[in-house]
Amino acid sequence: MLKKITGKLFRKIAASRGYKLVPGKLLFDWQKELGVHKSPPKIDLPPGAAEALRYQNPTLVEYCQRYAAFDERVTTPLKWTQDLVSDRDLQTFRGHNAYVYQTGSLTRNIVAYTLAAYYIKANDPFGLWDTLQEKGDFGVLAHKVDGKLISRDLLDSILEINFLESLLKLSSWENLSVLDIGAGYGRLAHRMVAAYDNLGQYLCTDAFPVSTFLCDYYLRYKGIGEKAKSIPLDEIEKRLEKTTINLAVNVHSFSECQWSAIDWWMSLLQKNRVKYLMIVPNTGEQLLTFDRKDFLPLVEEKGYRRIALAPKYNDPAVQKYGANPDHYHLFQLAS
Repeated sequence: MLKKITGKLFRKIAASRGYKLVPGKLLFDWQKELGVHKSPPKIDLPPGAAEALRYQNPTLVEYCQRYAAFDERVTTPLKWTQDLVSDRDLQTFRGHNAYVYQTGSLTRNIVAYTLAAYYIKANDPFGLWDTLQEKGDFGVLAHKVDGKLISRDLLDSILEINFLESLLKLSSWENLSVLDIGAGYGRLAHRMVAAYDNLGQYLCTDAFPVSTFLCDYYLRYKGIGEKAKSIPLDEIEKRLEKTTINLAVNVHSFSECQWSAIDWWMSLLQKNRVKYLMIVPNTGEQLLTFDRKDFLPLVEEKGYRRIALAPKYNDPAVQKYGANPDHYHLFQLAS
């Protein structure tokens, strides 16, 4: 009797707060596991990684010092502070963390990933489903779908590259050169090198020193350090003075930056006459920062006009339920 009364009382209180109890038989396995504490899985790292991927690494210490002395308009964080990336995150930098959130929502679970995977198989004009592979390294959350190991890293990369290829036909460009602003650990750089034989250079840069450090490590680990390079923040201006960049990409970065930082980066693109710019914000069809400021006028002020705005998935149902639905914005610099 007491159990029945307690149950009714709990349901009444939950209902008054807008919640409704769902029978366990209607839940997926991943939903039943939410909130259940699990010890982090043991990660097998390549030789030397445990010693290199630590905050005490002299290279990372140097980057932190150099960035602290750089223009504070660019380095003052809105979201990306050092406590956002833990000691463990350095060794599992491809795991579920601030770089790539991979679990914990209705569009980040095995169902959403599977839906996205089959959507890509049916809508992959550039053939990236077969070209790009997931190795499952450095703690990435990966699932097996149709015999293929997939991750958010892989799915996002395929969709982003296909978007660019469909509009700009990058595979036909001679000596393609790309600048990745807010490149994180080098996710998209790794995938672009694998996708494009005509890629001349892919420059990764970031205002967060930990990202520069991890990106440099990851690109060298993948053996693509000749084509894809991690450029420290205090060297990027001089590097662009002697480098022609065709395309800049900014994936989930400007949305997490101060207004002054976006202005600095956009001025740099304008000065160096970078023709195309792809932005993937955190806010769908709008270009909003973490503190809800609309930075579209700033992009336009620098001479860039939007020539394409598209959902991540062209199918409305997949856009609603597929993995991490976003919107892609493509801009062109006025001549």
